[in-house]
This record gives sequence, C-alpha cells and structure tokens, in this order.
Amino acid sequence: MPPIETIKIRPAREGDQGAVYGLFEEVQSLHAAAEPTFFRWPQRDNRFEAFFHETLESADQDLILACREGRPVALCLYCVQSHPETLFKQARRLVYIQALTVARAHRRQRCASALIDHVKQAAQKMGISEVGIDHWSFNDAARACFARSGFILKREYLRLDC
Repeated sequence: MPPIETIKIRPAREGDQGAVYGLFEEVQSLHAAAEPTFFRWPQRDNRFEAFFHETLESADQDLILACREGRPVALCLYCVQSHPETLFKQARRLVYIQALTVARAHRRQRCASALIDHVKQAAQKMGISEVGIDHWSFNDAARACFARSGFILKREYLRLDC
C-alpha cells in the first residue's frame, strides 16, 4: 500500500471539472444501477456545471481532492450542519460528509483515509467533535471503508416502498 504521504489533499478549483465529473460519474453510476427509481444516471449537463461552480463559491461546504502525482483520484464534499435543540434532541453541530468517492484504480490505497483525516482536522479546528457520514446498504465497500476509518453505526434508516 502506498504511503499516505504520496497523497496530497487540496481544495477543488476551476479546471477540475473533468476530474470531479469522472469521480462523480463512477459513484453515481453505482448508485443508479442499485437504486434506479431513486438515483439519476450521471449526465454532464447544466446541473453538474452549476453544482460544481456553486460548490466552489459556497462558504457552507468544501470540496477537496486527493491527488496522486498531481492528478485528482478521490473527492470529498463536506459541510457544517447545525441542529437546534428540540423536544427530543440536544442542540449540536457536526461536520457532515455529503460525498466521498475514490476512483476504482485507487481504492484501498488510503485515499479515503487521507480525505477523512483532513475532514476530522477541519472539524477539530472549528471546535466540532462529530463527523457524520452515511451510505446506502448495497454499498458494502463504503461500509467497510468507513468502519476502517473509525466510524461507528449509530442509526439505521428503513424504507417501505408502497
């Protein structure tokens, strides 16, 4: 396994659209094949371009890339979520990972670990002690990756199709 030092983490920037779309396409196709009534098949259209530019300009979320030899091979999109106190729950802030994907050829080479470590450090700098992520039940590889990174199951969501 290559050392984590060979992985450089950096923010996404203009000019990264092709690499980001390639990573998005790979993971979105996996989801669309498993849950075609829920997920849209990937298309590089106005929605993707708008998403990419809005994400770069957003103060509420960060899109970071793991690069090898200067080439993006993984991405992570994360944001800070604030939840007020309710009758049932305590108020809390957490960093939530909205998307994390690694190119197939670079999986199990610590790219996801490097991205997650970066997010954990960002959370700590903001005084936040919780990082959340979710995955679909069909994605055994994601579940295993997140478990190796220290995530523990706290809640399960069930769905009933009618």
